[in-house]
Amino acid sequence: MIATEISGFPKFDSVDEPEIREALWDLARASHGMLYVAEDGTVSVLGSIDELQRRVVNLTGADVPPRRKGTFRIDEG
Repeated sequence: MIATEISGFPKFDSVDEPEIREALWDLARASHGMLYVAEDGTVSVLGSIDELQRRVVNLTGADVPPRRKGTFRIDEG
C-alpha cells in the first residue's frame, strides 16, 4: 500500500517495492523505536509525526521545527 502511494509521485516512479521496504527499515532503525515495521509489512508510528520527523532528520534532511522555542531570541514586543 505504501509502495503504491510512493510510486504515484513522478520523482519515485522508477522505485520498486524492495527499495521502498529497505527505506522503511532504514527509517525505522533511525527512529529509535518510534516507527515500527512488522514482518508482514504493517507500519506503525508509535508517537507524534513531529517527533518522528525530528528523529529521522539525519536521513531525510528535512527542516524540522524544534520541540519548543528557545529562551535566546530577540524580543518582538
